[in-house]
Amino acid sequence: MSALERFLEHLPARPYCTDDLTTGLKIRPKATAARAVYIQPNGPGMLWWLIYDVDREAAALAWEMGDLPPPNHAAINPANAHAHLAYLLADGVCLTEAAHQHPIRYAAAVQRAMAIKLEADPAYTGLITKNPAHERWKVWDIHGQSYTLGELAEYVDLQHPANQVNLIPGEALGLGRNCTLFHEGRIWSYRAIRDYWAPDGLPRWSCAVLERLLALNGQFQSPLLHAEVKATAKSIAQWTWNRFNPAALQKLIRRTHAPEIQAKRGGKATNQAQIAALGGVASGQARRQSSEQERATARIMAAQGKSTRQIGAEIGVDQSTVVRWLAD
Repeated sequence: MSALERFLEHLPARPYCTDDLTTGLKIRPKATAARAVYIQPNGPGMLWWLIYDVDREAAALAWEMGDLPPPNHAAINPANAHAHLAYLLADGVCLTEAAHQHPIRYAAAVQRAMAIKLEADPAYTGLITKNPAHERWKVWDIHGQSYTLGELAEYVDLQHPANQVNLIPGEALGLGRNCTLFHEGRIWSYRAIRDYWAPDGLPRWSCAVLERLLALNGQFQSPLLHAEVKATAKSIAQWTWNRFNPAALQKLIRRTHAPEIQAKRGGKATNQAQIAALGGVASGQARRQSSEQERATARIMAAQGKSTRQIGAEIGVDQSTVVRWLAD
């Protein structure tokens, strides 16, 4: 199968497209969009193509100069020889609420590392590409094989400082935006969810997470599509609701502050009435009534990847105190 056939095969059902970027994008059925000058190669839920915008002479050969494997195709502007280079992924990377973040972070690192070696435009989002099926472009159809992320990673140094994905919203680019959105959103959610602990709290919590992520998305130079933000918000809201709730907190306190454990620590045993008070909820809000709850909260936050400095700042205690809690 040719590269062009593979490209058309993986198009979204209703991609964005246009014949003139200055007039904006339109959503059209695949058959109609496939005749446009510019087209959306990846849907909001799945990444099949890594596409790079190389704006310099001999752009179609940038992969050779960068010691990278050949792309599937190069769509070249005959007026200036600038090109879009496209790499097809063998398995694709899921970007929906069902996605795991590790493959997305891995893909983001590979994407950025290859962009650096290609000297490609780092601000190019990949939303719209030169349509290799349109006659306006000179197309170099190189091959129809696909790559795994591992195969592409063999050609780059993912550990080099210049290749690290930046988690600063204003500076995140490409797939790094997805990683940043998830990272910033989940860190905020661990604390914010306490205000929504109530029998009818999930709908309000889901709306709050979406609003938060939309605000974060607005800080990107090129914001993600609403569908991508919505999928990430749904994932964070559902995960935290299932795991960060009063019942889970009480269970953690019981497990980590049982009388025998307290005795070993040399501390005072916590009775059941105190446990209930520590995990209690009034009017949908958790009461922080003692250091025992703060210890339990610190352990939850640490389990989710927060540093001792971050935990101390959010709970309102010294970093050394957090270190001691976690050591216990």
